[in-house]
Amino acid sequence: ALAVGGVHHLVGFAAGLRYYSRTAPVTGDESELNAVVSMGVTVRDQLILTLTGENLVPQSGYDGAPLGVGIGARWQPTDTFAVALDTLTDLESKDDGAAVSPMLGAEYRIRDTVPVRVGWGRDGVSGQAFMTAGLGVSNAQAGLDYGAKLALVSRGKPAHWHGLSLRL
Repeated sequence: ALAVGGVHHLVGFAAGLRYYSRTAPVTGDESELNAVVSMGVTVRDQLILTLTGENLVPQSGYDGAPLGVGIGARWQPTDTFAVALDTLTDLESKDDGAAVSPMLGAEYRIRDTVPVRVGWGRDGVSGQAFMTAGLGVSNAQAGLDYGAKLALVSRGKPAHWHGLSLRL
């Protein structure tokens, strides 16, 4: 990902690449490379609003990463604690219109270096609710984050996803 600070750190822009990979015994393995762009605006010292474009490269044959638009708000009353409310609107997966996925999360930073995160969300396409958790290590120059997502109700074996990100 590439990020740039704006006017007096009140506006920021970011662009990144994402690689998706899925192993499915019945349908076969699928993967894709896609792009995301984002803009954030600091409204007040403690409130940040964001707008994001997800999966901007059109894909054929891979249905796991549809075109989407995200909006979010992050309230950070201290340097160590923040609460965020986000929505991701999937513009391609449903034939009868867009599907909105709400998400809520909190972050606590230990010694300004170790972010610990927990969250909840609901997939607007499937209706599946999920919990999220994450742990990382970061400073001004770099960051490494791990995240997990667990379906709250699943039929058959438990559904879970894992992610790892590196910021340089």
